[in-house]
Amino acid sequence: MAISLDKEELPRSDKGIVELSMVQEVSISIDLLATAKHFLSFLKTISGLPHLHGGSLAIQAIRRYLNCWMPLVAKSGLHSETTLMPPLDVQWVWLCHRLRPKSYLCYCKTHYGELIGGPIFLELSSQDAALQRSRELWNESYSSEPFEMEPLPKHGQSNRKSQASQLSRTSPVEEKELMESVSSQIAFYKQVSQQYLQQDKFLTVAKERYICFLHMLRRVEGRTACIPTCDIQLMWKCHQTAPAGYVHDTQLFLGNRSDDESAIQQQLSNTTRQDFEQTSRTWELLFGRPYERAGAVWSEVSNVDETMPLDPLLKRIPLTINWHHQSFDLNARHGFLQPRYVLEVCVHIKSAARREQSQKRADQLFLRMQMVDACRNFKHHVSVEKYRHDTVWHKLWSMQCEASTKGIVVDLIANVSACLVAPIFSKKVLGQVTVSWNELEKEPLLESAKSLTMKKSSHVSDTLVVLTSITPPVQAPYLLKALLDRVTDNTGAMISKKVLRLNKNEPQEGRWITRTVLDHAGRECFIIRMRFATGVWRRKIEGPVGVDWNERIIHIHGGGWNYISGSTGIAPEQVLATATPLDDEREQYKMKWSFSTGETLTIQMPIENLEWERHLRFSLKGNRLGVTIA
Repeated sequence: MAISLDKEELPRSDKGIVELSMVQEVSISIDLLATAKHFLSFLKTISGLPHLHGGSLAIQAIRRYLNCWMPLVAKSGLHSETTLMPPLDVQWVWLCHRLRPKSYLCYCKTHYGELIGGPIFLELSSQDAALQRSRELWNESYSSEPFEMEPLPKHGQSNRKSQASQLSRTSPVEEKELMESVSSQIAFYKQVSQQYLQQDKFLTVAKERYICFLHMLRRVEGRTACIPTCDIQLMWKCHQTAPAGYVHDTQLFLGNRSDDESAIQQQLSNTTRQDFEQTSRTWELLFGRPYERAGAVWSEVSNVDETMPLDPLLKRIPLTINWHHQSFDLNARHGFLQPRYVLEVCVHIKSAARREQSQKRADQLFLRMQMVDACRNFKHHVSVEKYRHDTVWHKLWSMQCEASTKGIVVDLIANVSACLVAPIFSKKVLGQVTVSWNELEKEPLLESAKSLTMKKSSHVSDTLVVLTSITPPVQAPYLLKALLDRVTDNTGAMISKKVLRLNKNEPQEGRWITRTVLDHAGRECFIIRMRFATGVWRRKIEGPVGVDWNERIIHIHGGGWNYISGSTGIAPEQVLATATPLDDEREQYKMKWSFSTGETLTIQMPIENLEWERHLRFSLKGNRLGVTIA
């Protein structure tokens, strides 16, 4: 029996319990967590193969899939125990086709009379045998079509006609639909490429939210649009990779009105902020929790790399805060470099009970957020006068935080009049909650709600609920800052009277421009020194002589200063690398440095820009990862 969405049907606390109990009826026939990891790993592989993102080779892959692979799979017998695995380009198109369930089902029944299922992702231990079996069957059936796609020659097109292109199962409509799906999945990967989406904790939460989303689809019965957040859409796509299981699960739970990917994409193409807010209100009414959470927040325009094709249908999906990440620690040798971990944080508030609006000044109450540890100067204020009587969740902050901050402190502040004649307002703390990252990591849903009870006084006696959600911390790139420091001599000691006295007034030779490099926590981790002059320095005597460009040299020391007195110190003895100048190209406004570790650093000055000092271009070639960093 369908349950109405009438707000007065049940008390709010009981409604959430009833709805969540009904969610238990949703059954998923595949392991969504394992599938999500395979799915994300596969998308990452495809993202590094731009020839499969579009163009002639993508069309060739589509034709190989339609004309060769699908007939082969249907002929070999899907109901046998033998598992097949297609070549990479065909596997990619097969996946994209499955992610349009209605189109895929119609295609299979039209051409083969039944739904062609079978696993698309195999465990590593099974891949070699399945791939070899597929190669043998392919070569028997298509002697002139290689199993692996032939790469396009560097100059010009291939003269050989693909056998797949000459077969007759391909139609322009099918090719167009599959090409649209290819572009859509490439764009979607940019929304879900963050490392924390592969963490079991986050995927577990995403799975629970997806099941709740299916329940919400059943409850609204098509009366209103339901816009999925990116974590829910990830699980939705993972569910669709198993066609038979997806059809069975959705028809069992949603009936013939199951919403497929194409319908959702159509909704996303016309989504407005109001549509998403309607979805959020429905979700909150059903489950008593905010719809947005850390890792899945709303954005009007997604932050997608310009080099990646962006499907117009995906321009307005709720997405994650995008930051570059690395899947491994580049620092394998230097212990003085402390890894940096980041997480996404989202904070919502609402009133615990609806009350009549007060007539007080709108600027008298506000929330102040600051960090538990580090970043002590960071304080953010927001007025809560318009929220203090509202029992609907409101998002206050969504941000990226360093894990080293340990948590946040939220204070409720009031402006209190201190003078009756000429009002002078002072700040008074009425309530405070503290949320730590460690505490949230232990929560099953990676979120926690705490009451912010205002201390009773003559003008306030309300209670606000603060709900904080996070993503699992993941390692991020190192964040370094170079600061100008004191000039040093040839030995690495700062030019100072204290050093002179320590060396029994032996003059200090050489002049080196020096920079101290700090990490994200403000710790000294490198000292960079560049020789720019010779000469000696002693008390009241100084005679530096500048050196030629080709005689300059850079030393990079590992670690911080060895302080001998106050702020006077000596650079560490350990020199990690040296750099010497290459041929000067100052006519092209370029400078090149050769490092002892094999890299070449080029600095380009965009002299056409009036503020070229702010827009220097750096490129590093020949590094150990085999990539160019610019």
